[in-house]
Amino acid sequence: MIDEAMFGVCTLRVEVQPEHLLITITTSRALDASAQRMLVSRPIAVASTRAALELTEDFLHSLGVWQEGANRSHRDGR
Repeated sequence: MIDEAMFGVCTLRVEVQPEHLLITITTSRALDASAQRMLVSRPIAVASTRAALELTEDFLHSLGVWQEGANRSHRDGR
């Protein structure tokens, strides 16, 4: 059995403010390869580039863990 490719999208919207950047991050995950069903997060706004990078890193890590779990479920017949 061939596993269907799953994917995620992380959108960073950056607004220049007088004293800092306002970075809004929205993430989504396809629940099937056709992307007919998506799980979309609530937008998170931060003013720190470090915080934005950490949130992005967390998303990438969670997507990798989620994908590993999905592949494991397919192999186990779940």
